[in-house]
Amino acid sequence: MVYSGPVNVFLASLARGGAERIVCETLTTLDIEGFTANLFVMYKSQPSYQLSRSVRLQLIAPANDREHTLRMVSRQICDSGLNLVLTHLIRSRDLELLWRSGVRTVPVVHNISLGWQEDPIAFAHPLVPFVAAISSAVARELREAQCPKPIVVIRHELQRWFTASEIQQDRRRIRAQYGIGNQEFVIGMVGNFKAQKAYPRAIRVLDRVRRLRPVRLLIVGSWDHSYGYGENTYKATCKLAQELGVAQHLILSGSVEDVKPYYAAFDVYLNTSVFEGLSIAMLEAQQAGCHIITADVGGNAECLGPRSQVVHDPSNIQDYVDALASVALYRAPPAPKPAYPSLIPRLWRQLALYSTPAGGERVLFVTDSLNNGGATHSLVRLLTRFPEKGRVVLCVLGSTHNPTLLKELQQASVEILQFLAPAGIVDCVDRVLESLHKCGAGTLCFWNVDSCVKLLATKVLSAAITKIIDVSPGPQLFEQLAAADSFQYRIAFTANEYFARLDRFVAKYSGGVPGPEYDLPASKVSVIRNGVPCPPEGERALIPARYSEAFRLISCCRLVPEKRVELIIDSAAEVAMQLPETSLTVVGAPERTDNSYVESLARRAVRRAFHNVWFAGLQPQVTPYLNGARVFVTASTVEGCSNAVLEAMSAGLPVVGTRNAAIIEQVTDGITGFVVNPNGAGLADKISLILRNPDMAQCLGEAGRRRVLESFDIDRMVKDYAKLLGC
Repeated sequence: MVYSGPVNVFLASLARGGAERIVCETLTTLDIEGFTANLFVMYKSQPSYQLSRSVRLQLIAPANDREHTLRMVSRQICDSGLNLVLTHLIRSRDLELLWRSGVRTVPVVHNISLGWQEDPIAFAHPLVPFVAAISSAVARELREAQCPKPIVVIRHELQRWFTASEIQQDRRRIRAQYGIGNQEFVIGMVGNFKAQKAYPRAIRVLDRVRRLRPVRLLIVGSWDHSYGYGENTYKATCKLAQELGVAQHLILSGSVEDVKPYYAAFDVYLNTSVFEGLSIAMLEAQQAGCHIITADVGGNAECLGPRSQVVHDPSNIQDYVDALASVALYRAPPAPKPAYPSLIPRLWRQLALYSTPAGGERVLFVTDSLNNGGATHSLVRLLTRFPEKGRVVLCVLGSTHNPTLLKELQQASVEILQFLAPAGIVDCVDRVLESLHKCGAGTLCFWNVDSCVKLLATKVLSAAITKIIDVSPGPQLFEQLAAADSFQYRIAFTANEYFARLDRFVAKYSGGVPGPEYDLPASKVSVIRNGVPCPPEGERALIPARYSEAFRLISCCRLVPEKRVELIIDSAAEVAMQLPETSLTVVGAPERTDNSYVESLARRAVRRAFHNVWFAGLQPQVTPYLNGARVFVTASTVEGCSNAVLEAMSAGLPVVGTRNAAIIEQVTDGITGFVVNPNGAGLADKISLILRNPDMAQCLGEAGRRRVLESFDIDRMVKDYAKLLGC
């Protein structure tokens, strides 16, 4: 079901500039990873980037004249199977010809307003679904200019990296090539001569810095081109260097095939531009370990590390000088390759292929896996009882740890899109988006999905008509979002932007809604509590007869550290010191066959001389075990709306648990059970109190059963979700 259609990109030329570099690196990476692409080029230019053709990457050169080129591009895009093209530096008069042929275009804006080719109002056409900006600064200026389309930010990430040995070798070679001494301080600049680069400013900076330390200014870039007043800028730069007497400190390399070795020769990278979108050369210098001093223009300040300095008044020469004077002859090590290094090229592909789904009446539920957790059980209960099963589809991104749940879904005729193997974040997002397109769903409902997968998928769909709903298991989501701040930066999509894009956030208890820091309107929030079915009548108990019926404790949960089963064992052992017949049954299994926690629990029981403990393992039905118990115990630190607690109450068991925001909405202290301090102090006392008072146990249990029927009924839960989803 993987969509194999090509990414279509239309570029003005392959001239050696930042926009062209972004396109070439993106398409080359996609080619390496096995994805297809068509690159259409409007004009020939020299010098230019050389992009290797392959079976997957097709470079379509310009025709003899402009209109012929545009007709050819339109025809091939329409024939490609994906009627959408990402356009870089293509003028609106050319876009008009594409629109007349019915081609959908996504204009990519590479500069702030000073460098715009035209007013963004030109993009006000039905065949422009959104506009892409290469930095947040560019996006901000587009909004200020009343851009009529949604704006999606994608910052470039370089697709080549440096090693320490390469840096050392290149530093020696380039410095020797230009006769630069080891103790000479080298200020580096990269970019073709254009008026916007303000190289004469750099000459004035050089004049002042040379009075402070031995220094050379090395500028890498050509000047023999007609655009950007290149020749005039070059002449003005050289003339000023002569006038100020710094020509001997200035090195002009001209055009070079590969700028990468030159970064090694720099001690600091200087950017004095009047305007930028986001300097690719600056990103590369930083990745090579250079200290960065840059004018505060465009998106440059968005991408700087801790050793960088921003000059807020780009025309203030002394501010550059002061910053340079503070830089030592020291280079940081080159930046390491990040996790998911192809993240941004893959994001471009996802935007090209999946950002504008047609939509429909169906709802796609997405979950990480069919595991043994409460969230998964609630989802299966919902889908197997859903009134219009033809309108729902379940996408399971990873493994099925509980085949019983899969069988229940299949027997209920729920359509399932299943991926048997786990995958990384980017591949999982492909799975989500491919599934959305395959089933023609107009609503996407996340249900227990990795926060980074949700962020990236929602980013791709940020300008789509798709309705997006997040059913949150509880505070874990907010913890995951906080931990994913670096990922949010990389994809230029914050947690606040995620919540702003959501059409509905569903919390499973009233305390599980996002805090005020997320600025989520109350109108977008629903609270739908879990529901559990009534237990079948007369189902037998399965706890071994060797354990006295009157003193049986039970806990049902995934065996993971956050469930704090060790605290339950300690409390049961403490109770057993007074009531020796006390036993504990633990129903549940570890995740992904990790038995280390279970083994530590068994050793703990032995150390506490508590021998009446039985690990029953994973069970398809817990009701028979609940029916044989007297008290249900939970000590989880973090919960959503615990199904295990509700099932115990439905079976008529009093519940003793540690306080958290979810359990206090389920267990009424002193009425249906007891809620003790989060540290577990008092857990053993309340358990002992109930075991010693059978009448109290019966009253608490009956009250718990009534509470489930009144507030946590499964039919009520299904009805609430059906209403929310319009089914």
